[in-house]
Amino acid sequence: MTARKAEVPAVIIVDVGYYGYILRSLRTGEYYIGQTKDLTRRLERHNRGSEPATRSGAPWDLVYERVFANRREAIQWEKKTKGRKRRGYLEQLITERSATGKRIPWRLRRHEDPRSVPVERNET
Repeated sequence: MTARKAEVPAVIIVDVGYYGYILRSLRTGEYYIGQTKDLTRRLERHNRGSEPATRSGAPWDLVYERVFANRREAIQWEKKTKGRKRRGYLEQLITERSATGKRIPWRLRRHEDPRSVPVERNET
């Protein structure tokens, strides 16, 4: 009888695809809509002031995110959402996502900055 080698479980790397996201400026209250492959890195760049389009509004709070299978879908969502960039529409999207119970991980939601002012949230 020969000894069988123990099977080593395979490591599975999950590629979640691309993100569409909405940021809210803690300084001005304005919204920014974008898409990215790496949401954590992108939020850090926005908050460091590395992105010219969002530099004046830093720090930013991630208030909405959505996962897409590929970049094409994420870009389509971004263009559609930017085309409807009315404050009421964006706030409706954010509220609907909150109502579904899908919470954004805290490490992604808030840019920890001692100068930032807490944003009022209606989280029930």
